[in-house]
Amino acid sequence: MSSLLEITGEDIALLGDADLRSLIGRLCEADFQLAGLPTNGIIWGGHQDASDDGMDVTVHCDFEPPHNSRVPRKATGFQVKIPDMQPAKIGKEMKPKGELREEIKALIVERGAYIIVNSKGSVTEKALRMRLEAMSEAVASEPNYQQLHLDFLDRDRIATWVRTHPSLILWVRNKIGRPLQGWQPYDNWANTPTGPQEEFIVDEELRLHDGINSEQGDSVIDGLRKLRLRLSQNDVSIRLTGLSGVGKTRLVQALFDERVGDHALNQFLAYYTDISDNPLPDPPTFASQLIATDEKAVLIIDNCSLELHRKLTKLCAGSMVNLLTVEYDIRDDIPEETGVFRLEPSSGKVIEKLLEQRYPSISQINARTIAEFASGNARVAIALANTLGQDESLSTLRDEELFDRLFHQRHHPNENLKVSAEICSLVYSFDGVDSAETSELVFLANLAEKSLRELYRDVAELRNRGLVQARSVWRAVLPHAIANRLAKDALNSIPTQTVVDAFLSSGLERLIGSFTRRLSYLHDCEPVTEIAKEWLRPDGWIGATNCNFNTLGRTVFENIAPIAPEAALAMLERSSNEREGFERLRRHEFIRLLRHLAYEPDLFQRSARLLSKIALLEQPNTNDGGSARRTLSTLFHIFLSGTHAPAQIRVTIIDELLNSSNEAEQELGISLLEATLKTHHFMTNQTNTFGARPRDFGYRPETNQEVVTWYRIFLAICTQTAMLDAPISKKVKRVMANHLRGLWSIGVRFDQEFLGDLEQTVIQIHSDEAWNEGWISVKGIIRHDGERMEQKTLSRLKQLSQRIKPINLLERARAYALTDGRLNFHLEEDFHEEEDFSNQWKRVRDITRQIGVEVAQDEAVFRELLPDLVSNYHDRLGVFGEGLAEGCEDKKSMWQSLYKQFAETIPEKRQIAVMLGFLSSCAIHDPALYNLTLDSLIEDELLGQWFPYFQMTSEIDKQGIERLHKALVEGKIDIYSFGRLAWGRRHEAIDDDDLATLVQKLISIEGGARVAVEILSMRFHKEKGKSNTHSQQLISVSREVLLQFTHEEKQNRGDPPDHRLAQIAEVSLQGEEGTQSAAKLCQRLAEEFQEYRIYSFHYPRLLTKLAQVHPYIFLDSFIGCDEYMFRRGTFGDLERADSPVNQIPENIVVDWCEEDPAVRYPLIVSSLQTYSKTKDSEELYWEPIVFSIFEKSPNIKAVLSQLESEIYPMSWSGSRAEAMAKRLPLLEKLFKHSTSVVQEWAIEQHQRLQIEVENQRASELKENQERFERFE
Repeated sequence: MSSLLEITGEDIALLGDADLRSLIGRLCEADFQLAGLPTNGIIWGGHQDASDDGMDVTVHCDFEPPHNSRVPRKATGFQVKIPDMQPAKIGKEMKPKGELREEIKALIVERGAYIIVNSKGSVTEKALRMRLEAMSEAVASEPNYQQLHLDFLDRDRIATWVRTHPSLILWVRNKIGRPLQGWQPYDNWANTPTGPQEEFIVDEELRLHDGINSEQGDSVIDGLRKLRLRLSQNDVSIRLTGLSGVGKTRLVQALFDERVGDHALNQFLAYYTDISDNPLPDPPTFASQLIATDEKAVLIIDNCSLELHRKLTKLCAGSMVNLLTVEYDIRDDIPEETGVFRLEPSSGKVIEKLLEQRYPSISQINARTIAEFASGNARVAIALANTLGQDESLSTLRDEELFDRLFHQRHHPNENLKVSAEICSLVYSFDGVDSAETSELVFLANLAEKSLRELYRDVAELRNRGLVQARSVWRAVLPHAIANRLAKDALNSIPTQTVVDAFLSSGLERLIGSFTRRLSYLHDCEPVTEIAKEWLRPDGWIGATNCNFNTLGRTVFENIAPIAPEAALAMLERSSNEREGFERLRRHEFIRLLRHLAYEPDLFQRSARLLSKIALLEQPNTNDGGSARRTLSTLFHIFLSGTHAPAQIRVTIIDELLNSSNEAEQELGISLLEATLKTHHFMTNQTNTFGARPRDFGYRPETNQEVVTWYRIFLAICTQTAMLDAPISKKVKRVMANHLRGLWSIGVRFDQEFLGDLEQTVIQIHSDEAWNEGWISVKGIIRHDGERMEQKTLSRLKQLSQRIKPINLLERARAYALTDGRLNFHLEEDFHEEEDFSNQWKRVRDITRQIGVEVAQDEAVFRELLPDLVSNYHDRLGVFGEGLAEGCEDKKSMWQSLYKQFAETIPEKRQIAVMLGFLSSCAIHDPALYNLTLDSLIEDELLGQWFPYFQMTSEIDKQGIERLHKALVEGKIDIYSFGRLAWGRRHEAIDDDDLATLVQKLISIEGGARVAVEILSMRFHKEKGKSNTHSQQLISVSREVLLQFTHEEKQNRGDPPDHRLAQIAEVSLQGEEGTQSAAKLCQRLAEEFQEYRIYSFHYPRLLTKLAQVHPYIFLDSFIGCDEYMFRRGTFGDLERADSPVNQIPENIVVDWCEEDPAVRYPLIVSSLQTYSKTKDSEELYWEPIVFSIFEKSPNIKAVLSQLESEIYPMSWSGSRAEAMAKRLPLLEKLFKHSTSVVQEWAIEQHQRLQIEVENQRASELKENQERFERFE
């Protein structure tokens, strides 16, 4: 465990009596909560030294306590004592006046447990035994005393108990005056006046929005339930956003409050900090330490910047720590793995109730007046209520007067202070500490026409009044409701051009960006609108110079776009017209911005056209959530689209694309059409925040009829396009088939007439040309939804299925052999869901084969299908080809037909699946034709490149091996097609020597070594419980393969050769026979490492296997060579990989070093992983070989010099300071080493490392504060 989350017995001894009692009670609760058990039977209270007979902490429950808890029985009593309890005192405590306490007697009857807790005592095992004997003696005179479980917890055992619940470590540290600055366990995070017990006022309005799939929002209780569910799962990152003052922190606190809703989160898993409190350690460091405990936790960071959220999300990924960050701002560019929730302002009724709770004497009229002015902002409401005098009324005051009252609070009006506040509100945030001549604070002071000292004093006063918040050196006027109002006053009282000129001439780019961010919230302020439009003009500051999209220009543009959306869109259009314009707009921030601009109907078409142009630059199958394709697609959903453009406007974009002569544009149009047909699982990872403009999730149908109208519009487009005599029609039919189930459900739920329309569409398309995909989709609806349908609707669907069912042979063949790769087990009428999967699979294959037989006997159908058979790949085309061969009388003639059609097919569409199936049947039913055909294919110009595929359509015999040899010498093959030998155990039919001969020939051809590696690795693969033996010829050839393999080829991350090479090395390099080859391979690898053609991290398994099989050769080649290059660091830090040297037995390493000890011992140290960590903790320990080296090396100083570099990590995750701190105990373990040189070295290095750790911590803290403790 990390030192910052450590607790000792000495810490426990510092607790006062009430805190010690409270700690034991909390520990009992924590044990129960961790096991998911109720805690209502755990009670504590009173002073432990009081003379009453009551227990300090009692547990009474109807179930067994958790098995790993310190609470051993259903009925358990804890007697909590601070003074050291000697055995003599124990008897008096348990038997005052010589009589056993009644509570202890009751525990005996209940078969319970009695435990003495003592915080001052620290006892040895012997002393513990004596205390337990004293406790047993005290109860020995009672009947059935053996039924009572007895225990004694000294301070060290209490500390051990606390360590199982790290959040209580924070609690203890806070109680004894050794807090971690800014860090808290579950407590009064929201700083409510009456503490965490203050009632949480539940708002029934829809206030909490799930940014992924909630359009209308949830009530607070429903929202809490969602958040709790998410945070109770593993590997979760949540971001809770909302305006400053709307109650985010109070909501987070309620997540752990059992009084609010159901399934409250475990309070003892919570760790909270507010960035404004300058937490130490900083959140990344604290998170790293939490992760190291490997315990479940919920890490809560309030006022967390987006950059810090990103870092913590990445850091906590895959750990037991769930992350919840809170911030008032929400941006689009959050990590995709983050769940976003937005809290809206409270309803007026809740604000009134809050005021009545906090201010019991407030009148109903004043509460209502304040609630209306606060607009749901609790912080504003409370600040305004604090200004109320006794019997004072606010009902007659105008908004301006209420705002002045809010600003001045109970102080006398101070217009001078207000001027400072107005100037500071012009920016989103500012550096409030730096006082250099060119600082932000000096600039703002000059703008306010004040001295630096005056503005600094005013900012301090505003902070005292709660109107300015601080994060590290940064300051911001908050809440935004106040800041925006002040900024408007400033812009209305200072000439606009004066303000603009001052900022643009300041040279303070960060402050300029902050100024424009403030402007983004003021779209309803006329001076701000003028500024934005002026800047965006073709000759304006941002609009000019090739559309000024440098870093600052992009920031400013994003900020001011919400102020003047049309002008911003016009600027993007101008940018796209310039050279490389669309390439420039491919940035995610421009794509997000275009989505926001498409929100308004009058800007939708222009925005969508731009997005379409950008989308066409992307790959069609791109899966990036921020891509133009994905973004554009969501704009065409019926729900969560992010636009209010009506369906008819969206239709125009689809029509333009579908009617284009450009195939890529048609494909994009089809994808958008498909988006309009989506009926369920709507999600969005985009926000609807656009400056301060009120936004929702876009168009939402208000009635069932509006839903039906939407789908009717786009169904008509599908029908019209599907009926065209053009390639696009097939693609649209496929889209319709994919969405038929969802569309049918719309009709079932909302409108029977729509079902009729849908039926007619299906029939119309089918009547034009048989629509097998549509039939398969209808069958799927019957299978998946039939049981839930009304009988009338189900009958209607079955009739439709019968009407479009493929009856003739041609369409049955298309349905079974040429439909997309679906299982489609349900196509037959006798299908049963409960039937075994393998039986279903076999039955459909048998049907497909039989259809192939029938097609072979119908020349017209065969000719009709022929072009599709050789230009498509579907799962069952192979078995269909088998049927063709079985059903035809003249197999040779049919093969020639397949061959001829294949030749006439354009090369990029050619597929051989049906031909493979055909030949595999011939191998059984007409071997002569099979062999003649294969003989002819070896040198065939058309099919020769795939010859190994054809040869493997049957078991490879001697004749087949000869053909493969001939194909390598004379054929037209693609060498990589021989890799198919490794698949499906096909190579097993070939004996070792024949395979060796084939591999020998294979590696003589360029690229053949890589294929040979694939084949041999499968040949040498060992199944559990089996031992493989191989011929010497195959082993000898395998050595050649290892030596010929071209290592410097580009590494394929999806299929790295390392594991395969290691398998081959393990078999082929064993014993004396492999010595020479092993030496050559090691030498070659070493040379390639030295020349940086390859890197050792590409081959960790191969290197490890070489070290295990031939350790002396390995050491000579990589460690003892003149140009020493191999180091443990090549494999990364010890947490990630072991050095191959560590796989060599210690006696061999020592034996090798003894040949030249003065040189080799220092060398081996820098090659070893010299320390490791225990399996069940983060504790590091020295590898045993290190002590052997200390003992045997004649040059111990050189060894220690090499070891020194191993102490300082070269790579790490999280904090480097913490990574170094983990090494300190390693050095401490050498303080008492038998060799004085080692002792002195360890002490000196320990001191140096401590200094380095502290310096690194200070550096990281400063860096993190600069990066994360800011407002933007």
